[in-house]
Amino acid sequence: MTSNRRGVPPRLTFARGFTLTEIAIVLFIIALLLGSMMIPITAQMETRDNTDALKTLGEIREALIGYAASRAGKPYLPCPDTDGDGAENRPGTACANAEGDVPWVTLGLGRSDPWSRAYRYRVTPAFSDSGGFLLTTVGTLRLCTDSACGTTIATGIPAVILTKGKEGAGGNANELENSDGDNDFVTKDPEKDVYDDLVIWLSPNILINRMVAAGRLP
Repeated sequence: MTSNRRGVPPRLTFARGFTLTEIAIVLFIIALLLGSMMIPITAQMETRDNTDALKTLGEIREALIGYAASRAGKPYLPCPDTDGDGAENRPGTACANAEGDVPWVTLGLGRSDPWSRAYRYRVTPAFSDSGGFLLTTVGTLRLCTDSACGTTIATGIPAVILTKGKEGAGGNANELENSDGDNDFVTKDPEKDVYDDLVIWLSPNILINRMVAAGRLP
């Protein structure tokens, strides 16, 4: 005889929920995974910013050469921007100062590096005087491997262009050498939390040869 079970609801079963401890463990694991992913992403961003800055520094160097080639009379380099308006500061035939920001308006370039700071620029006065430079003009700037300048990379340089990198003005001796207003500069591979300036220079040989090729010298 078949029993009649109509009207009797089926037994309901429920899945066991997560405890607070289990949820905390899951969140901790997710945090570890996200943290491990962020490290290479940050490194990639820093590499990209450095690459972009070096590219712009190269464009600035080319713009300096183009400026010199376009001057009337003998060629000469622009003066630094010393008041923040982007234009070179030349009160007369000579610059107001040998060092300042890159005159980005005068050169027709962008204003800031990837860290929203102006690129820096120092020029040998003999190359920036509006009377023009000659085949025999010698630069006064010097590139070294460290602040003591025990080993020089280049001498007689007409101009140096640089950015202070992600960390800005640092307190170590090598970075301070690039901010002390003299004719010596340090260029070396970046060292995290120690040195991250990016420095390039305008070679006197390249500058003179380009002026000769453009018919501006001798």
